[in-house]
This record gives sequence, C-alpha cells and structure tokens, in this order.
Amino acid sequence: LNKMGQSHSKPPGETTRLASISLIPSGGLLQWLWHRWSIFIFTRASQFSSIVQAAAEIQTRELQNNGNLRNHKLHEVKKAAALSVAAVTGIGLYYSFTKEPKGSEHLLDKGNRLKISKNWREAGQAFEAAAEQFSKQRRCELDAANNYSEAANCYRKLPDTRPKAVRCLQQAAEMYAEQGQFSIAARQLEEAGDLLASSQQVEEAIGAYVRAADFWSGEDSPASAAGSRAKAAELTADCGRLTEAAAVFEDLGVSAEQHSLLSFGAKDHLAKSCLCLLCSGAAGVGEKAEQLAVLCGSFKDTDELSLVRSLASATDARDVAAVDAAVSEFERFNNLDDFARRRLDDLKKIVSGERIQLA
Repeated sequence: LNKMGQSHSKPPGETTRLASISLIPSGGLLQWLWHRWSIFIFTRASQFSSIVQAAAEIQTRELQNNGNLRNHKLHEVKKAAALSVAAVTGIGLYYSFTKEPKGSEHLLDKGNRLKISKNWREAGQAFEAAAEQFSKQRRCELDAANNYSEAANCYRKLPDTRPKAVRCLQQAAEMYAEQGQFSIAARQLEEAGDLLASSQQVEEAIGAYVRAADFWSGEDSPASAAGSRAKAAELTADCGRLTEAAAVFEDLGVSAEQHSLLSFGAKDHLAKSCLCLLCSGAAGVGEKAEQLAVLCGSFKDTDELSLVRSLASATDARDVAAVDAAVSEFERFNNLDDFARRRLDDLKKIVSGERIQLA
C-alpha cells in the first residue's frame, strides 16, 4: 500500500490502553479530586491552627501569671505554634498566624544587640519603635506592653533618658491593665513612681504610687498595696501635708493589725503617724498614741510607743535635750529609717523654735 492508503489499524494492546484512558473525562475527575483534597487539607489545617493558637495563649497566660513574661519567650511561643501549623500543611502561609511584621522582629533583634553592647539609648529607641509597631497590630497589645517595659529598662540607665523611661512605664502599665494584668501594671507604676521621686517630681510620684496601690488591692495583694501607700504617704509628709500623711499611716497600721502576716509592721506605721502629728503641731499626740495602743494590741508596750510618749512630753516642754535623749534610748535596740530621721530632725527644729523647710 502507498502512504496515503496505509492501514490505520492498531495493535490489540494499544487499542485496549486507549480505550481505558478514554473512560476518564478529560481533566474533570482530576480537577475534582484536587479540589476535594485542597478543601480537606485546608480544613484540617484550620482546625489544627485553632488548637495550636489556644495552646499558645494558655502558655502565654501561665508565663504572665508567674511574672516571667519576656519578649523572647512570648515570641518563641508564637513562632513555635506557627511552625507547627506550617509543618502540617506543608506551606508557610499560616506563619501569618503570628501577626508579627518583619519590621518588629528586626527591631527586637536590633534592640537585643544594642543591649549586649550597652548602647542603652539606641536600645531603648529600638524597643520603643517595636512597641509602637506592635500596638498597631491586632491582638499584639501584650507584645507592645512588653517592649515598652523593655525600652524603659534601657532608658533608666541614663540620667537624661529617665523621663522617657517613665513615659514608657506608664504606657506599659496602661496596656497591661487593659489586658487584665493588674499585678504587672502595678509593678510598672511603682517603678515609674520611684523614678519620679528620684527626680523630685513628687506629686507625679504620689499619683503613680496611689494608682499602683489600687491595682494591688484589686489583685488581693495587701502587703504590696500597703508598701505603695506607705511610699505615697512618706512623699506626702515630705511635701508638708503632715496631717494627711498621718491619716494614711494610721489607716495602714489599723489595717495591718487585722492581717496576721502584716501585724508586725503595724507599730511602725502607727509610730510614723504620731511623728507626723507631732511635726504638724497637733495637740494631744500623747493621748492619741494611747488610744491607738488600745485599738491595736501590737502597738501596746512597744519601744515605738515609749518613743512617742517621750517625744510628746519633750515637745510640750520645749526641751530639745529630752528629744535627743528619747531618740538615743530608742536607738539602743532599734534602727530608725530615713523617713523617721527626717521627721525627728524637723521636730527638733520645731522644739528649738526654728522654722522647718519642706520639700
């Protein structure tokens, strides 16, 4: 046969193979199988993503409750969760679960490198910039608060950047409070109060201590709340508002009497209350001390009560030598803190007729 008349017959095997292939619709079944497989994979990945995200949030809360939350720990928890999802799905699409922009991660690395080299100013700026980026991201408020706190730790190392440290601590406290982390917020405010007090910004420091005490009270931490209130009362007395400070110290002493773990400090608070009253020129401080001794058993028959009695008598007699003798007798077995010494110095000036200068 010539070329145009060649037979088109096929070998039997070839005919069978072509027939079997023709049974599969062209592209239809494969496309359907691929579509169903994609739905299955993404459904399972979504479910696993929710589980891993919940586990990450639980671990994050545990770190926060233990007071051990740090930037790198929270970052590692989220990153591990994202990598687990990527391992199951086989794609990196779900790494966006972390919601951490590349710029923030770069700033964190930069801040840590600067901390190692002790470039505190630049490190603080890097952490603050990272905090600002995190604050713009959804569900990244804790990351922002952590970085503001980290920036404050860097800024406080230098005298001229301590105002920035205070600002960052206050911003961190606000964010922690919004997330229900009131204990951490109180700690940030107390640190801000310490910095403000050291820079002679007394009124701002008092406000920070008072708010910290409110947060501590809300978290049922009476000892921490009393410590913050005592700091505020000391600054209040240094400002000259002695009667107000005396009332706070009295309330602290009476409240401490009702707690077995705090009752030992009640006598100290009550003695400071009486010292403030003596320096304010109030009358009948000796009688007031006797009333407090009846009200609070831990103040009765103490060296603190004996000191107040002797000082009240010396003040009424305008006897500076008697004041010195009372202080010397007390210091035989006890120590006076800086606040008590300041009040006693003021009292000696008052008894001798001098005018005292208040902060």
